[in-house]
Amino acid sequence: IESRPRVGSRVRTPALDDIRERYIVREALAVQSARLFCERATKKQRKELLTLSRQLDKEADHVSFDGDAQYAFQSLHLRFHMQIAEQSGSLLLCEMLERSHALIFNWLFDVNH
Repeated sequence: IESRPRVGSRVRTPALDDIRERYIVREALAVQSARLFCERATKKQRKELLTLSRQLDKEADHVSFDGDAQYAFQSLHLRFHMQIAEQSGSLLLCEMLERSHALIFNWLFDVNH
């Protein structure tokens, strides 16, 4: 949200540089989540993630530019990454990754509609 004196507040459309910066932060958070997941995940958690990754790969082969299909695919993609973060054992890392995904996800969804 952007506020300007005597004008008011509005939701600011992110600039291209804003999106790039968020991808940089998201990448750093995702790498750390993956590292911690590899150290801490149980055999069951690894198996669940493998199942989810196969589902994501299958969906990626059939994703279209239709808004609803794109939204469903992005939701699955977000779920995959959040599962890694949640099982990393770091609540703050999970929260920060969720915030960075939400910003990018919302922007992508808006662009498609």
